[in-house]
Amino acid sequence: MSSDSAGKKTGAPAAGIGLEAASERKYLKWYNKVGYGSGDVAGNVVYVLLSAFVMIYLTDTAGLNAGVVGTLMMVSRLFDGFSDIIFGALLDRTNTRLGKARPWMLWGFVGCAAMLIAIFAIPTSLGDTAKYAWFFIAYTLLNAVFFTANNIAYSSLTALITRNGAERVQMGSIRFMFAFGTNLLIQSATVGGVTLFGGGASGWRTMAILYALLGLAVNTLSVFSVKELPPEELVGEEEPEEDKLSVAESAKMLVSNKYYLIILIVFLLTQIFTAMLNMGIYFMKYVLGDADLLKTFAWSINIPLMIGLLITPLVVSRFGGMYRINIIGYVIATLGRLGVLVAAYMDSLPLMLILSGVAALGMSSLQGTLNALIAEASEHTWLRTGKRIDGLMFSCTSLGVKVGGGLGTALSGWLLAASGYDGDLKVQPESAIQMIYVMYVWLPLAANALILFLLLRLDVEKVNTRLKEEVDARAEVEVGAAMSGGGSVATGRTGDAVGGGDAVGSPDGTAGTSEEAVRYGWNYARLLAEGPSQAALVPSPIMTAMGTGRIARVEELTRMPSDVQDALITVLSEKTLPVPELGTEVQAHGGFNLIATANDRDRGVNDLSAALRRRFNTVVLPLPASAEEEVSIVARRVEDLGSALQLPAAEGALEEIRRVVTVFRELRQGVTEDGRTSLKSPSGTLSTAEAISVVTNGLAMSAHFGDGVLRPSDVAAGILGAVVSDPVADQVVWSEYLEAVVRERRDWSDFYRACHEVGQ
Repeated sequence: MSSDSAGKKTGAPAAGIGLEAASERKYLKWYNKVGYGSGDVAGNVVYVLLSAFVMIYLTDTAGLNAGVVGTLMMVSRLFDGFSDIIFGALLDRTNTRLGKARPWMLWGFVGCAAMLIAIFAIPTSLGDTAKYAWFFIAYTLLNAVFFTANNIAYSSLTALITRNGAERVQMGSIRFMFAFGTNLLIQSATVGGVTLFGGGASGWRTMAILYALLGLAVNTLSVFSVKELPPEELVGEEEPEEDKLSVAESAKMLVSNKYYLIILIVFLLTQIFTAMLNMGIYFMKYVLGDADLLKTFAWSINIPLMIGLLITPLVVSRFGGMYRINIIGYVIATLGRLGVLVAAYMDSLPLMLILSGVAALGMSSLQGTLNALIAEASEHTWLRTGKRIDGLMFSCTSLGVKVGGGLGTALSGWLLAASGYDGDLKVQPESAIQMIYVMYVWLPLAANALILFLLLRLDVEKVNTRLKEEVDARAEVEVGAAMSGGGSVATGRTGDAVGGGDAVGSPDGTAGTSEEAVRYGWNYARLLAEGPSQAALVPSPIMTAMGTGRIARVEELTRMPSDVQDALITVLSEKTLPVPELGTEVQAHGGFNLIATANDRDRGVNDLSAALRRRFNTVVLPLPASAEEEVSIVARRVEDLGSALQLPAAEGALEEIRRVVTVFRELRQGVTEDGRTSLKSPSGTLSTAEAISVVTNGLAMSAHFGDGVLRPSDVAAGILGAVVSDPVADQVVWSEYLEAVVRERRDWSDFYRACHEVGQ
């Protein structure tokens, strides 16, 4: 598929051209997004309280052994990891008035609240064995049942309440802000709150009750602040059944992807790092002598982390990739943790705080890009195999997170127990103090150093770019190859045709395309003279491709009349093309395939019949993700077209290409590139193909009527023609854009004048 036409779909005989692309419609108001994001308050109330405080509560208040507790936690988290699969399947089978996910999210947190209180309300009258059993049951029910049900449902809502990609990104950002805000709240208020409510078991129980009620209230608010889309509107989100892989096939692809394995190990190390850092309350209490210092350290770590996460997208965009940014970030993080270690042994609290912040700032880049790296790893699998296993990758990542978190917590308990730590003692033995140093300053440093070592080998972006270039060079052929496995080819592999390096073209689809262009025609002179014969038959490109085992290509399928489209049904179903006049048929040879394209955003086209639609695989080629990518596509296609049209190379073309692409992208998305100004979108498609046409026309104008230098005046008319399809509504949109955006850009003054001159 050529990349110069945005929104086009490419199909092969295995399955059909679906014409419904992901909509750019806005589904959510600002309060829906905020309401959804606030749901992370509930989840983090549970997560932070357990990760940062449950161990010290169990050892110092409940009087339990840290090693035993750590082991129980690890076993419990293993159950937790595998329960994801069960609840994911249950969620898929749920159908209520509230939707699929919201019931699980709502009632799941009721159980979370009850179990959270139970964990911090272990009766002091029980024996140790009963206390361990009480904790294990409550902890397992909380994590493996209720929290899993709530969290999976909450995460799934992203896909169930909107189909707009930009809204999903915004929801993720808002969610992240609530998550870190809750983290700060819990770490800042808990120690003081326990003391305020009398300390000991009653203080912990009271704080757990307050946090549970807070989480319950916010979770309920989040559930009812959004509404799931009806199933018929979400049907386009589902993966075609034909494309689904077996578990064994998916697992084989997973383990063969070295970049994903690196990411998985990074996740494990990150969770171990976090578990060690969550033991900070022991360091504050027994080394620094004030448990409430945890609040100060929480602020020194989380504020730089939040700042770093906010600027990470800008930095990644500025430097054009994640690889260098993550390496630089973890060099800073590793040096920062090394500084924390030195400062700890110097007994310098201010220096520890400052360097903890520096380390957190360095770590933020990886925290902000880990999900993107998983996506890159998934893309790597797709580029190598033509198959996607996104769901499995993210599921295994979730399992890795939980296993890593469990292992980190268990390791904390084992190390404390091995050091001779005793929660009943006011002053711990020297061996325990040294172990607390190891846990809080040495092990985080070691984890960061190992992560840095792995990141040096995580050059998946560079490798994917090279693979994409290779794929792009043979895009049309490769698309046909990728879709040949659906079962509509008679024999052989499409790859056989690819190896031959040729494809058979077909005329572009129009309202005047006849059935003869799809099936076959006749030489009427010979038909009249000799009657129906093989010599009088004029094969169509599709018939030729079938007989020679090559690829046929049909452009703009939906512009053909419906009866002409349906002539393909027999070809795709039976792999034959009958010629009743001769009493024969043409059988498809191995290597035959059919690629058809259409623009899903066109109006007034002939939609495919259900029978034809299900005989095509559907691939939706989205608009380029970034402006630079779209500029690169336009520049390359304009250069190719300019050479074909014998146009001289125009000076300054790249600047104007970037301007045209910027205008089209901003009007398409309904917001300026910097996100500061909301815009109305015109009725036209403003595709990449239209941008290519505008620039090519401008080059022709510059070459034949100008001085060969591409200027704003050469492209202004083309842009106006592309934007203003509706002379009333679109003219208003264009005028507002000129005055509100173009006029305010200092380096666009010549473009502003040119557009005004054309519009007069």
